[in-house]
Amino acid sequence: MSEKAMTAGFGQTIVVGYSEPIHSRQFPTFDAFASRVQKEWDCQWKRVYSSKLEGRSLLQIKHQALNPKQLPVPIC
Repeated sequence: MSEKAMTAGFGQTIVVGYSEPIHSRQFPTFDAFASRVQKEWDCQWKRVYSSKLEGRSLLQIKHQALNPKQLPVPIC
């Protein structure tokens, strides 16, 4: 996987992280909102990049179903 080129190939395991939605209306200023988003980003980054792959279930992409014009890619 290459973040710089924004590409990933088959046979690669990509761990992702998500947070609960962070709504700007819940913060008194943009700076407070941006600070909270950065804090969550840092937390997810650390969690994802220190994640152990053992015991995780993997999604399987149907290779025959791939179509460059079809987004998102169907998964089994």
